[in-house]
Amino acid sequence: MPTLSRLPHLASTQIINLDCCSRKNLLDYFNNSWELETTLLRSITHPDAFYLNPDPLRNRLIFYLGHSAVFYINKLVRVGLLPNPINPQFEILFEVGVDPETPDELELATQHIIWPDVDQVWEYRENARQAITEIIENTPLNLPIQAQHPLWALLMGIEHSRIHFETSSMLLRQLPVEYLRLPSGCNYAPSHGKIPPNQMQEIPGGLVKLGKKEDDLTFGWDSEYGSLEIVVRPFLASSNLITNGEFLQFIQAGGYENSEYWHGESWQWKQQNNVQHPKFWLLENSHNYKYRATFDIFELPVDWPVEVNYYEAMAYCQWQGTRLMTEPEWNRA
Repeated sequence: MPTLSRLPHLASTQIINLDCCSRKNLLDYFNNSWELETTLLRSITHPDAFYLNPDPLRNRLIFYLGHSAVFYINKLVRVGLLPNPINPQFEILFEVGVDPETPDELELATQHIIWPDVDQVWEYRENARQAITEIIENTPLNLPIQAQHPLWALLMGIEHSRIHFETSSMLLRQLPVEYLRLPSGCNYAPSHGKIPPNQMQEIPGGLVKLGKKEDDLTFGWDSEYGSLEIVVRPFLASSNLITNGEFLQFIQAGGYENSEYWHGESWQWKQQNNVQHPKFWLLENSHNYKYRATFDIFELPVDWPVEVNYYEAMAYCQWQGTRLMTEPEWNRA
């Protein structure tokens, strides 16, 4: 993934404390989130690309161009911070995403949609940004900002935008690279061309507390609240994340052909989708893999962490004679 240190406006800022934040803190946090998503979407070089859906189970990219802005506006209207919608048609069209089981379901759900011009959606985003900025500048803070506070809707919009910054980057990685341009000043992390040592190390046992308190001083989604205390026994864990090079050894050992490493559901998924390697690896010939980054294709960086799904990670662990950490263990480690 690209590093963002050369783009100060793209370096993701820390989540803010809602009992002592200033108006400037809120505005800076909002602008940071907005710029992250805008810069990502501006990397799409041709308007026609916005009418593609690089993932067959997700909307066309133009939906995501408008979605985050519409989410802000609809939430702010509902809590009374914005008196009127900006564009009621857009605020219906871009409000709710899709979660189909098959590409045919997606086609059925979206076949009658007439998508607007890309420039119109960019204009909507600018109008939305101006409206949100005025709300931040003029709404009484009345700290702390808690779930019943009108500005909670603003925080919800900001965190929602950050989620889509991540998920949209995955969509762009499935778009042909000729439609994309690496943002100015953005570089990829270095790769040293060799697999670093990755020894198992002992993690001491202890009490792990999961969940988020109701009076926590940062924003949280509904699913984060509640509490659970679990005693974790001592265990061994790898000292580093599993790398592409380590996972390549699993592939070379026939890991994707041996059903003994995959439980029933995961093997069925692998067979149905003809999966032979991680999603963002490209098989150049029978022995060499390229790597699809967000904006480019290059040689597989063997020392970067591998990106695989749950099924693939479990199969790798089975091959190694280990297992994935549980959530309490992960928090302990």
